[in-house]
Amino acid sequence: MLKIGLPLTLLAVFLVFSVSAFVIVGWIHTDEHYQILEFANYKRGLIESKYLTWEFQDRIRPAIQPATAFVLLEFLDSIQISNPFSQTLILRLISVALFILCAYRLYLALKEDFRSKFFQYLYFAATFLVYIFPLSNGRFTSENWSSCIYILGFAGLYPFIKRNSLRVIDTKHALLIGVIFGLSFLFRYQSAIMVFGLALWLLVFRLRQIRYWLLMFSGFLIAVGAGVVLDYWLYGEWVLSAVNYFRANLIDGVAATFGVEPWWWYLKELVYGRAMLLLNVSYGILILIFLVSKFKHPITWIFVPFLIIHFLIGHKEMRFIYPVLIFLPYMFTSSLQLIDDKIKSRRLLWAGLIPLILINGFAFIATSLRAQDNSTEIFKFMRTLPNKPVCVYFDGDSFYYTLYETTHAPKFYKDKHLIVARRKHPGFVDSLSNLHVSSDTLTYVILDYEEQEKVNGKSEPIFTPQPEFVTAINYRNWMRLGFTRWKLYSLNKTEKEL
Repeated sequence: MLKIGLPLTLLAVFLVFSVSAFVIVGWIHTDEHYQILEFANYKRGLIESKYLTWEFQDRIRPAIQPATAFVLLEFLDSIQISNPFSQTLILRLISVALFILCAYRLYLALKEDFRSKFFQYLYFAATFLVYIFPLSNGRFTSENWSSCIYILGFAGLYPFIKRNSLRVIDTKHALLIGVIFGLSFLFRYQSAIMVFGLALWLLVFRLRQIRYWLLMFSGFLIAVGAGVVLDYWLYGEWVLSAVNYFRANLIDGVAATFGVEPWWWYLKELVYGRAMLLLNVSYGILILIFLVSKFKHPITWIFVPFLIIHFLIGHKEMRFIYPVLIFLPYMFTSSLQLIDDKIKSRRLLWAGLIPLILINGFAFIATSLRAQDNSTEIFKFMRTLPNKPVCVYFDGDSFYYTLYETTHAPKFYKDKHLIVARRKHPGFVDSLSNLHVSSDTLTYVILDYEEQEKVNGKSEPIFTPQPEFVTAINYRNWMRLGFTRWKLYSLNKTEKEL
């Protein structure tokens, strides 16, 4: 790859992921907001601790990512970037850059495993373009940051693993790798499973000298010790948040109160639509080929325990398995190379690859442009309003958690406006013409896509959160945007009444 072409290629990848960072606002799970940004907001003195979630009161969340957010937000404020929507966009862009750099670092460490330029280029493309990556690795989430940092440690260790030359690791290098794995653990405690899997592989196949174990473990403890100090900064007392986390979720069973699913739930979630079923089943077959043919590979020993434990844990969410997805491009390419060896026909290989590439391409576009929950965008519009009371009619749980003051509303985005949230009753849209509102209150209603059809021609939306180019691309809703197609309509006197 040309020296000039590589930076331009990585820049192009960054720009592609930046579109996703711009479109996918809000959060993919509430933890992304309430346990990072609101914690940072508390330390910035902008909200009281009573407005934080129960995880803060129980001291179970690590402080490292709220501390990272605190530093970045304070810096942005210092350079006059104080709009919360601009700030979170920058946090997402930083996360995108982190993923691209770490994924490329992993590519450099593993590319020599492929004997030809064809498979090296294929691996390079897959490194960034697996369809789930804009969602799983383009966010300021603990899953993404923990995964990226873990990859730095793994990529730093892999060249020595490959050459079976661990004895040449110097003291600083071994200590640094331990620190990196410790930081990954601090961003998301579940990365301990990946650390354990790699450590078990080293114990069985490579590393038997206690000196290197002690060095890496010492580095790990240094990072964990720094995490304890950060926890004191966040909570104002000495706590072991990791111990509290595992006690609350595994012993006390708090996680199970948010729902319990059967072990095969993750597999069920991947099955939707004929085209995606073909793609995901094909990806699953490539994963199985890798795990069987490369059962002595360290990635197998990282991947399998992580999946097994998450399959066994009752409470399941797709984001829980995001940290290991960064290994998928290598696994796919390794399996394709093995298939190529067996069939000895590059043309036949391409015949199977092209449909998968096309489906993955469309899925990549859809994933890049499909917000999971853009309900916080309503506050972007509220910031443009005069200083009057605001009343918003809505339905759906997403706006319940966004608007109602009785829950932990996202205060990070809120400004001075007093908002009263009211649920729409059945038939509300049909009776809008008879609804009387006070001129002293700015009154709005949130309509979903079907409700918008009912008022089409009678009124125009006053705010549309979805970018116009996304609407244009989404012909016949092929991207399944669903909830995020809501629009805001005014119930005060306008040129056209509802």
